Amino acid sequence: MNLNISIKYIHTILSTFGLAFFATAVLSSCQSVASTEVLYADYKIRYLSDTRELSVKAKFRTQSEEQFQSFVPENGVRVLDQVMDFKSMQGVTDDFFEYEQRGAFPKDIAFEFSTPQEQPVRQTIDFEPLERVFIAHPTIQRDSGCVLKWQGDIQSATSEIAIIIEVEGQQPLVMNKIGKSKSNEVYIRKEQLATLASGKATIRFVQKYYQTYPSDALVRGSYIVEYYHRSQSVDVL
Repeated sequence: MNLNISIKYIHTILSTFGLAFFATAVLSSCQSVASTEVLYADYKIRYLSDTRELSVKAKFRTQSEEQFQSFVPENGVRVLDQVMDFKSMQGVTDDFFEYEQRGAFPKDIAFEFSTPQEQPVRQTIDFEPLERVFIAHPTIQRDSGCVLKWQGDIQSATSEIAIIIEVEGQQPLVMNKIGKSKSNEVYIRKEQLATLASGKATIRFVQKYYQTYPSDALVRGSYIVEYYHRSQSVDVL
């Protein structure tokens, strides 16, 4: 009798232990899967100096087993201490968050949200616009070219300056200065101006900066900044 009770008792213990081990194994497996999930955040910042308009967009995705899926932080997203508006794309493309304001370009831009595991995150944008971008002379001579200058740091490998020259009634001429610079100026050759018509023109300078977050960061991804400097009026001869 005592032997039967002991055997039943041992059997119960083993069964309970087996269920507990199975539950632990399943939980560990789920945690392992969750830990392999990677969160990506992609940001786009656009600023127009002429109108002092700032536009900020944020998109989030999770990657698991080579598959990407749109992600919406449960408590929303904040930028510049303001709540971003959620834009649902109804499955047509990825959902995103958006924020717009008028004013001076902010010195510090930081995004705040929570991961799928509800871990708080604060990601910053490392960008400082050039103090000034301009054509050296108010007149552009098509047969001799011109010089583009700027005040501020020399361009980095992930930087770009787009020069847009638009004569009224004509197609805009777009040129790009990409990558590192040895000085704070670049010469625009006359061959690049060959299709430009004469007349009154407006020049717009767009400073672009692209950066990726480290692969070992809690949240991966990238950001791009497009900063439109004040436009300049010139005569094209």
